[in-house]
Amino acid sequence: MMKRYLLLFWLPVWLSSGSSLPAVSRDPANSPAPADTAVIRHYIEKAEHLGQSYPDSAVDSYRLALRQAGASRDTKTLQDVYRRLFQLLFNQTRYQEAFDLATQEIAVGKRWRNEALQMKGYNNLAIGYQFLNDYRSATASYLKAATLAGRLGDRDDEARILDNMSSLLLKLKDFQSAYTYGLRTAMASREKGDTLYIISGLITMGNAMGGMEKYDSALLYFDQAEMMSHRLGNMLKTSLIRANKGIVYLKQGKPDPAIREFQSARSLAEAHHYPYMVATSLKGLADCEIAKGNYRAAEVYTAGGIAMARSQQLGTDLAEMYDNMAMIKQHLGKPAEAYAYKELYNQVNDSVMNLQVQTSITRMNIQYKAAKKDQEILEQKFQLDRTRAAVRNRNTWLLLVLVVAVALVAILVISWRSHQRKKKLHDQKVLALEREQEVVRLKALMDGKDEERRRISAEMHDDIGSGLTSILFLSNSLKSTATEHQAGACEKITRNASSLVGKMNEIIWSMNRNTIRWRTW
Repeated sequence: MMKRYLLLFWLPVWLSSGSSLPAVSRDPANSPAPADTAVIRHYIEKAEHLGQSYPDSAVDSYRLALRQAGASRDTKTLQDVYRRLFQLLFNQTRYQEAFDLATQEIAVGKRWRNEALQMKGYNNLAIGYQFLNDYRSATASYLKAATLAGRLGDRDDEARILDNMSSLLLKLKDFQSAYTYGLRTAMASREKGDTLYIISGLITMGNAMGGMEKYDSALLYFDQAEMMSHRLGNMLKTSLIRANKGIVYLKQGKPDPAIREFQSARSLAEAHHYPYMVATSLKGLADCEIAKGNYRAAEVYTAGGIAMARSQQLGTDLAEMYDNMAMIKQHLGKPAEAYAYKELYNQVNDSVMNLQVQTSITRMNIQYKAAKKDQEILEQKFQLDRTRAAVRNRNTWLLLVLVVAVALVAILVISWRSHQRKKKLHDQKVLALEREQEVVRLKALMDGKDEERRRISAEMHDDIGSGLTSILFLSNSLKSTATEHQAGACEKITRNASSLVGKMNEIIWSMNRNTIRWRTW
């Protein structure tokens, strides 16, 4: 009985968080090879086939699919397999494994820097806490998931997560926060055009206003949600809204309009086969009749509600109905029947309390292991910090050695370039000296040649010039005493001697002129 109750409690929670199995989409950036996809799909199909009869084998198949999807970095399929395996583990009451799985998904998302994986992991973690009635931890995990969904721009998941958060905050009677997150659900869904979650947000806002005793505002939100739900054709939501309106009217002390709302909710639930809403509506009708003092009518409605709650194994609601019936029987003067229903109430309530104790122990065990895991993570972080510090020190020394080596190389290069420059300057100086010496040598050679010319011209002028002058003198002396024939010869000698003196002077002048030109140049 308890296991069936667990599963029934779990089912609406899982469905509200999006339990439909999405087709595995492929991201081209991380899409696995076709062979990997086929292997992963084979493991998933095998796990689904084994899920009912051989759950342990199904878990093993899902773990193989996880390993293959992780190796392929196929994040979409990895999210899908994590969700399926998480659901299977919870259905088998293997809570610790389920929480470890959600924690693992978060860790993988952080390691891969994949916020979608982290979001799904926090969402699964929140569902687990919600199942164990740890609403505050569930709300904190939902908040992390919603933040990541908003950052990713995933309005569908953000709306679902915010809707779950607001429901939990209503259970915690934090009506102001519930209203805020209900509003965020409606706004996120309006951007996406998701009417169903707009309605959910409006219902949450109405319940929050009812919790704050702002009944007129609550009814306005419920009316708006009912109009949209009726237009959408969602009779389940419409039935739920009318039942909530009945609760508000009953709190206002208006049992007659409350009865109309509960009757309408009951009719819709019966017509569309929503047994839970039928039981809820019958309980509401019984409360209205009790408020009016009509205990016989309340007895009929409570009996119908008890029968429906028994068939659906609605533990908490059934306990309340048993308690109501005991009170009704007491007013009708049937103490024996009142006592019997009180005993039934105690039995169901004890079972529920045992479940709560059991889940509390499980939660404490999970929290203890989580704290232990956190301690291990801190120790690993400390060790990692020490390793990083050692690596930084080693890198600092390596950098220092590298800087020194670079400086030495730079000094060697600069020294080599300076040596080359000095050598070049020295070679240039040697070449300049050699050229200067060549110029001196050439100048000395030319000066020697000039000196030789002057000597030759001086000798010609002194020796040959004096000889020719003597010939001219002698020929002129012979003219006065010579015969006519001899006088002609003397004249000829005089002309030739004069001609030779003129040519000799030209040669001497030419030699002296070249010397002057060379010196001038």
